[in-house]
Amino acid sequence: INSLEFPRSFLSLPLPSFHHNYSPEEDYHLLYQNAPSSQFSHRLALAIIPFLKEGYPTLKMASEIVNLSPRTLQRRLWEEGLTYEKLIDQLRYHLAIILLKDPKTKIIDIAYELGYKDPSHFTRAFKRWTGIPPNNYRCHLN
Repeated sequence: INSLEFPRSFLSLPLPSFHHNYSPEEDYHLLYQNAPSSQFSHRLALAIIPFLKEGYPTLKMASEIVNLSPRTLQRRLWEEGLTYEKLIDQLRYHLAIILLKDPKTKIIDIAYELGYKDPSHFTRAFKRWTGIPPNNYRCHLN
């Protein structure tokens, strides 16, 4: 359950007025641009991200998160040309690229954030994805 609290006095404040060029079509366009992807794999990835830190999220865990049987989850990913393992690999890669942009974040912390129990496993995976170690990649960013 989510909630938002604000002082009761806010209820008596006037609503902000829209600018004179207000267009419902523009609102719809902005809403559509910012809407989550309709692809199953993207929605699944968003659901899995919070669990990465705890380690490799199993197929069973992922299927429970999205309330599907493991076989149905695999079939839905297969329709998009993916396996569950490949999805996790892609998700970790994209998150690693984002996390490496912050020079204050240590490589070891990135590895643990992505669910690697051993930072050397992260370094090997990153070299497999990019051809260079994460430290070298970070140096090329600057």
